[in-house]
Amino acid sequence: MVCLENWRVGNVLVVIPADTRVVGDIKPGYYVNVIGETRPEGSVYARQVQMREYQLSGELQDLGESEWIVDGVAVIINAETSVRGTPRIGSKVNILALRSLESDLYARLVELELP
Repeated sequence: MVCLENWRVGNVLVVIPADTRVVGDIKPGYYVNVIGETRPEGSVYARQVQMREYQLSGELQDLGESEWIVDGVAVIINAETSVRGTPRIGSKVNILALRSLESDLYARLVELELP
């Protein structure tokens, strides 16, 4: 028996069969990439779904409790963020982040560049 789940991605119905490869902890309200087959009625039969990640590199300009500024871009830091190194104002950082539908960037990984 094939177990199907239906998701709405943007305005597109995405059918998620039991054998779909789901990469990452997919949460409502975040951008995803879907690989699959478009059906004649406009739905997509998914083979793979994964969270869309964004990379940002630059100088750390502000270290707020829950938001950091990197080259003028606000990045949300929370309990799910992994920070490698000891960040300081002026440090060069590389960030891997997820973007919410509200366009907020949520850092998953922050790494300091070595001098």
